[in-house]
Amino acid sequence: MLALGLSMFMASLDQTVVSVAIPTIAAEFQSLQDVSWVGAAYFLTWTAFQGVYGKCSSIFGYKIMILFALFFFLLGSLICALANSMIMLIIGRAIAGIGGAGIQSLTQIIITVVCPVRRRGMYQGLAGLFYMIGTAIGPLIGGAFTDHLSWRWAFYINLPLGAVSALAVVLVLRNQPAPGTTWKERFSRVDYLGLVLLLAWVIILLLPLSWGGSKYSWNSPVIIVLFCLFAVLLAIFLWVQWRVAKEPLMPLSVFTVHRNPGLIFMANIFMGMCLTGFIYYVPIIYQQGMGNSATTSGVKFIPYMVSTILCAIVCGILISVTLRYRPFAAMGPFIASIGTGLVTTWTMSASTGLQVGCLILSGAGTGAFVVSALFSAQAPTKKEDLPVTTSLVSFFRSLGGVIGVTVFGTIFNNTLPNLIAQAIPNIDPASMTAILEGDKTVISG
Repeated sequence: MLALGLSMFMASLDQTVVSVAIPTIAAEFQSLQDVSWVGAAYFLTWTAFQGVYGKCSSIFGYKIMILFALFFFLLGSLICALANSMIMLIIGRAIAGIGGAGIQSLTQIIITVVCPVRRRGMYQGLAGLFYMIGTAIGPLIGGAFTDHLSWRWAFYINLPLGAVSALAVVLVLRNQPAPGTTWKERFSRVDYLGLVLLLAWVIILLLPLSWGGSKYSWNSPVIIVLFCLFAVLLAIFLWVQWRVAKEPLMPLSVFTVHRNPGLIFMANIFMGMCLTGFIYYVPIIYQQGMGNSATTSGVKFIPYMVSTILCAIVCGILISVTLRYRPFAAMGPFIASIGTGLVTTWTMSASTGLQVGCLILSGAGTGAFVVSALFSAQAPTKKEDLPVTTSLVSFFRSLGGVIGVTVFGTIFNNTLPNLIAQAIPNIDPASMTAILEGDKTVISG
């Protein structure tokens, strides 16, 4: 559990340690309009590879796959730390996402397969504790690095943590024997066509969502063609998964065994949008909207993280004791929606009580749902499908995260010029361009 916990801590730390540094990164590279891709690139590969790890863990073994994930996570972090352009940073985030997907997915899969139902909630809660601690202190560490050292240390910090995690996995985690007599046979079982199609339709979906209303109008031929191509690729992917592939990434049996998994998958898409949008854009509100430093932004975000941690742990224990998960799965999104919706009432003079209350509500709902949703999807699933079902829960939440970061980035980029023009009626084009590119001297001036 220690080896898994350390890995979860590192992956979760990386998600939020970057969020408070994003405004500074955008200003340094003068690319505020591309800032959504820092998050979207990470969640894009994170999403696409969630399902891959679920199936590959059954083929190659959990220990090998976790070490594989750690390698890509550390490689991506190193590229980000050395980045000299926004493009290089985005590429590094995409590579890190390949590893991050495996760290989270495999931790949940191992707990699901190894632990009995009565203890599963407790261990999921412990894994959630490591995850949420990393998530909670991420903004603080990221803010301190950004203000006092450099935003690059938000990525350098992953290197020693990753080395310790890899060593712990090698020494502590037992090597689960993988089916198949040779490596050639194991590699032949991987659904490569499914992986390519999965990456293709996710990317094609993201492009029009990102470009619509900014680079191209929503009714332009480019946007329409991309949406049509997405629909075709998704249909082909589902046909391959449900009719052609011998060992699909997304088997039909997971969806037909009961209504729970399908409904939970859909709910995870919307919760993923809410979660990532909150984590990435509330710090921008604090820094660019309210004039706070990165460190102050991280401190102000603590109530959200603490409430998420506490609710995840409490719900995990209650579900283990009572074996009732539906009330938490139903109330979590409702509470999170209230907290997130109230953020739209914030102004520069918003009271501390209002800000903290919104953060607590949103965090509590998120923590309750993340734990209960996993149980809800797993409950009716056949034992042989548990690894895939577990990874698909993360996949659909990550898919929502990718869509959320991209859509919110599009909204941000489309509305910001109008808001600036309203606030500064006589602003000249050069100043407008400087603000949109993240020029700190103009923003602060």
